[in-house]
Amino acid sequence: MRDAAVGFVIFFVSAEDRSLDLVVEIETTSPRHWQKKYRAYSAESLLNAYKAVKDQGVAVKRAALQFGIPVQTLRDRVKGYIDPVHFKKTKETCFRDDEELTLVEHVETMAELGYGYSNTQLQHAAGELAFDLGKKSTNKPLSNNWLYGFLKRWRNRLSTLKPSKLDSNRARSTTPECVKKYYENLAAIFNKYNLHTKPQNIYNIDETGLQPDHRPPNVIAPTNSKPQAITSPRSTTTTLIGCANAAGNSLPPYFVFKGKRYNPDLMKGATVGTGYSMSDSGWSNAVIFRTYLEDHFLPHVRGQLSVDNPVLVLYDGHASHINEPLVKWAREQNIILFVLPAHTSRILQPLDVGMFGPLKSFYYTECAIYMNKYMGKTITRYEICQLACKAYLKSMTPINILSGFKKNWNISTFSRRSTYAKVASV
Repeated sequence: MRDAAVGFVIFFVSAEDRSLDLVVEIETTSPRHWQKKYRAYSAESLLNAYKAVKDQGVAVKRAALQFGIPVQTLRDRVKGYIDPVHFKKTKETCFRDDEELTLVEHVETMAELGYGYSNTQLQHAAGELAFDLGKKSTNKPLSNNWLYGFLKRWRNRLSTLKPSKLDSNRARSTTPECVKKYYENLAAIFNKYNLHTKPQNIYNIDETGLQPDHRPPNVIAPTNSKPQAITSPRSTTTTLIGCANAAGNSLPPYFVFKGKRYNPDLMKGATVGTGYSMSDSGWSNAVIFRTYLEDHFLPHVRGQLSVDNPVLVLYDGHASHINEPLVKWAREQNIILFVLPAHTSRILQPLDVGMFGPLKSFYYTECAIYMNKYMGKTITRYEICQLACKAYLKSMTPINILSGFKKNWNISTFSRRSTYAKVASV
């Protein structure tokens, strides 16, 4: 946008009649300022200008003007001060590509484990690395210019994000020794029951809590305004238990509502095959988990169960899920209960890794649609089932399910994934 200066010139029509004064406004413009681009020429143009001077005898100034090259830049190459062939458009970086890749993988691993680097911490870590590699004489943090350039070079893999909170107990449980032991025990189960080629026999059961209040999506509103979205008041938690196998198939959802008496109205709008139970807290417990396995899980897998063809169930080792009668019953049904290490669901449980994130997003979207459709109404536990069932169907797709399992195990060969390797590299 150009800057404009305004001047005024006063003309008098005649000396006798000075009452008629014409004021003319003249607009004058200041010169446009152009910002010079650094190296706004290509390597090919520079090489062609160099050849024109050397091979065709064109004057340096004429060749520089013809190909858009700074005169001194071309002259330095003609005189042999700088190699004209090896042209580098960007400045040298502190690290080689393989060294930067190592740093990127380390940053990704630390973020996955809950110990992600801030910008300042990354500068300190890079300074230490540069000092260890002999590229810097001190271990001082690298500059902001290096940081911005590094994030720009790896913008397809790294970005600065606001993390969510993670309890320290969960973080301490994710150790290389713990994860290694888990994979060793799981590999022994695979070998013993020949599960490497039976993804349909490997199931994961997990649960998540749902609330009537939801996180509203972005809305279109007037610029510079602060729009508000109406949500339902926070109420009791309803638990959704989901189940899927490594072949990409899922079981219908199962709900646990807070209360003592069964109420069919809670299942209004439920999809076919959906089950439910009641508990004092709205969360699952040992009794409900046993009921889920007997009345909901077993009917869907009974046809494939036998002594030579057992089913493996991966599930969270919460104290409310573990008891000796349950283990004995599962053994009699040819069901292998394999407990995940405590507080490691975020990286080892396929449903947590690949499905429950999309499930919550779809659930919030369905809640927002409901609130807009029925203005003035609020979402209660009587609407949770129908809204969650829609979200469950949208999120429990074969692609999402296989993605969750693949992040822990390769589906085709069931070879160990790099989760352990990432944890061990920290």
